[in-house]
Amino acid sequence: MSQLSQRIFYIDALRGVLMVLGVVLHSAQVFNPMSDWLISSTQTNIVFSYLVSTVAVFRMPAFFVVSGYFCLLTYIKYQPAKFLRLRLTRLVIPLISAIVILNTVQTLILSNGGWYQLNWSRYISQGDYIYHLWFLVNLLCYFLLFFIASLVVNRLGVQPLKWLTHCLAKIDFILVIILLPIISLSILMLPSIGLPIYWKLFGVIDFYSLLHYAPYFLFGLFLASKDDLLERFTSINRLFLLGLLVLAIAVKAYIKQPESITEKLVFYYAQSLLSWIAIALCFYVFKRFFNHAKSWISYLAAASYTIYLFHHVFVLIFGSVLIALNVPALIGFVVLVLLTSISSILCHELMIKKSSILSILFNGKALHSSAKKAVPLTRDSTKSP
Repeated sequence: MSQLSQRIFYIDALRGVLMVLGVVLHSAQVFNPMSDWLISSTQTNIVFSYLVSTVAVFRMPAFFVVSGYFCLLTYIKYQPAKFLRLRLTRLVIPLISAIVILNTVQTLILSNGGWYQLNWSRYISQGDYIYHLWFLVNLLCYFLLFFIASLVVNRLGVQPLKWLTHCLAKIDFILVIILLPIISLSILMLPSIGLPIYWKLFGVIDFYSLLHYAPYFLFGLFLASKDDLLERFTSINRLFLLGLLVLAIAVKAYIKQPESITEKLVFYYAQSLLSWIAIALCFYVFKRFFNHAKSWISYLAAASYTIYLFHHVFVLIFGSVLIALNVPALIGFVVLVLLTSISSILCHELMIKKSSILSILFNGKALHSSAKKAVPLTRDSTKSP
């Protein structure tokens, strides 16, 4: 297995695990004492509050770094027109299918259970139908913006990220991680200079969410722009990272509820720093332990899209039953994760893998297309953007 193939394998494995973690996260929300999710049990445990907050620190930020990385690799492999067609097919078709079928079902479940007051006009106009699919909307926006930007810079004869790669080529990645949270702080400061960031377009496109996760997606693009960047990122001194991690956690625990401007700046800087440190650790762990083919991790990565799309409705179905039975939190969580995981995997095995139509509808690709002989993904075989 070539170095590039190893990188692609372990990063795809990371992507799969991050998506499947949605099962754990949303199952934990059912028994979270905060009771701020779609359904919530009276049987709660503080453990799930910590679990939710911990997973939220790294899961979606790391996912968007991975998405940015694969975005540029795909663009390098294909011509712009094919790149756009593949990305739109992979995102738009599953997005529409899940909204119309899966999210309609879970809306009816919530309405019948008294968790949601259904008003079809509001449901459509305010984008209530998005639920857990918001990340697909974000990705669609990022890919379209990247595609437009690539056309512009290619017309100008400048390779995307070339200047940034050159500027950061010799900078220690520890310094990069320390500086990156400043971008998030800058985004949060935009309202103070009169730029609104907390608004939605058609109730679907969340402008704050787009801004918040954009640095992670751009960082993924950056890592893919030069061969040695990912290697350097995954080779950061782990002891130093762990030291920064402890410091950031201590700062957040000390401030808890920031009041003054200074406290808010320090608190949100520490919060963003935690995410970047966790991302670096995720990439290191998967490079260290999952850079060779393993049947179970390969299967998980292949099934992760299906699992993520379908798991939400199963969490609501089984979670509602467990709530009605008043099952203790810890037992309920384990049962919910197992039932949801098994049901989602069965959907992948018995439906998605058996039907070309369903595979296109919910995975955005033709059945068995991954088994076809692929063109080697090298930087010499195609023109770099």
